[in-house]
Amino acid sequence: MIQAVLFDLDGTLADTALDLGGALNTLLNRHGLPEKSMDEIRTQASHGAAGLLKLGVAITPDHPDYAQWRTEYLDEYDSRYAQDTALFDGVNELIAELDRRGIKWGIITN
Repeated sequence: MIQAVLFDLDGTLADTALDLGGALNTLLNRHGLPEKSMDEIRTQASHGAAGLLKLGVAITPDHPDYAQWRTEYLDEYDSRYAQDTALFDGVNELIAELDRRGIKWGIITN
C-alpha cells in the first residue's frame, strides 16, 4: 500500500524552464552574448545553473569565473522565478486525488 508520494518540483510538477531560460537569456543579453532557444534550454534545465551556464557561456564549475557567473545567474532567476512558471496539466487533479485517498504527499527539491 502506498503511504506517501514525493515529487520533485522543477520539471515534474511545475514547468520552470521558461523562467530558468529567461534568466539565462537576460544574463546573456547583459553580456552581449547570443540568446539560447527554449529547445536548447529545456535539454539543460534539469542540470540547474551548472548546465545552463555551460550551455550559455561554455564554463563549468572548475572555471575561475564560474562563481561570479553562477551568482549573477541565480540573482536573475531569483527576480523572476515565478514569472512564467506554471504547473503541468493535471497536477492539481493529481494532488486532489491523493488528498481524497488520504495519501500523504510532499515535495523534495533543490
